[in-house]
Amino acid sequence: MRLRKQLLMLPLMTISCLRRSPIVSLPLAASAAILLFLILRVHGQIYVESGSSPNATIAEYDGYSGAPINTSLITGLNLGNIFKFDNILYVTQGNLHTLGEYDATTGAAINASFITGLRGQPDTVIRSGNILYTAGNTGLTGTLGLYDAITGAQIASQPVTEIESLAILGNTLYVGCGAVIGQESIVTFDATTGGLINNHFIANLWEPTSIVAIGNTLYVADSNNKIETYNATTGAAINTSFVTGVSSESALALSSGNQLLYATDYYDNTVREYDPVSGATINSNVIPGLSGPIYIAAGIPEPSSVAFVGLGIIAIFGCGRQLRKTLRGSFVNTQTESTFES
Repeated sequence: MRLRKQLLMLPLMTISCLRRSPIVSLPLAASAAILLFLILRVHGQIYVESGSSPNATIAEYDGYSGAPINTSLITGLNLGNIFKFDNILYVTQGNLHTLGEYDATTGAAINASFITGLRGQPDTVIRSGNILYTAGNTGLTGTLGLYDAITGAQIASQPVTEIESLAILGNTLYVGCGAVIGQESIVTFDATTGGLINNHFIANLWEPTSIVAIGNTLYVADSNNKIETYNATTGAAINTSFVTGVSSESALALSSGNQLLYATDYYDNTVREYDPVSGATINSNVIPGLSGPIYIAAGIPEPSSVAFVGLGIIAIFGCGRQLRKTLRGSFVNTQTESTFES
């Protein structure tokens, strides 16, 4: 918390130190400070799918405040799953065996049948780079599919026992699967080829319903009403009770800046916000008035955001010694609060 307060002071410090420079005007200093302030506050949007087939709905909310932006962004869906990449929402529709592309701002269909003929009930989708990953189940038989995100052409397919969830970090694809509760596992695959790496990377889990990853940490929601954390390299447990008391069918998502961890609670009709460092509850009901939230997606920064952040970085380094001194002191003071690195 101390570091967050120090960071929020940076815009004022930016104006002060940039203004002292003989080559920087006041308008430029103020502009840089405004950019920096926005960078520190940006969490993007969150998208929540709720309802049932064939009338499921995807609604859009502010990722910081939870305020509604468009509660009927996409309607009339067969229940599936959602994932946001740049300004595209990928939406699976289980009963139709399809994966569609939608404009994340307007909700308009780009291609509602971008990929068709998916096996099983396709209820999981993620994207990394130019590869889309889908998973669906027919009974206890699951199918992991890799597709070209530009053309929709299939790259690879793997049979996997009852797939629950997908996540990716670097070139490793993490697949939560298994048919016996308490004996389920996270299996790892090569994210480029789909080849199996480790059939029991993390074993003896309770139905890993959702996985997200940042830094070298995997966050796993399970049917034992917990969010657990694991080392993404070794699979070793970090904290098997990182968050407790969540829904047995929680879906997880991270804000675009990885500053917030969201978890749906279908039974309590809530989306909760947690600190991804400590697991502390930030907001137990960030979006009031929901009805049966099932899936959630959050915004991965668009390419323009990268340039935006770059401007903020330039502003910080333009201030030189004073900002570095302040940040250095803040990190020293917060070392005992957290050792988490994102």
